[in-house]
Amino acid sequence: MKKPVSKKIPVRKHIKCKKSLWKKYIGDKNTTNWFKYTQQRNKVKETIRNDIKEQQNAIAQQYKTNPKKIGNTSTLRPNVSKNR
Repeated sequence: MKKPVSKKIPVRKHIKCKKSLWKKYIGDKNTTNWFKYTQQRNKVKETIRNDIKEQQNAIAQQYKTNPKKIGNTSTLRPNVSKNR
């Protein structure tokens, strides 16, 4: 199952840049291209993790006013399938 990716524009731009760097690396197997790709890959992973954390914190802040949103575990743990 793929992880849900944020629809925020900066995250999408980081992912697009990562994909283009990967294609450059695959084309010539240069170590500098590999280093650039790994830096971008780590940045993408960090931004996605921070985005998910912010989303979960926002939901947790609403637990008194909106308990139905907390009851839905898919909002707090988006990477877990419901079939388990």
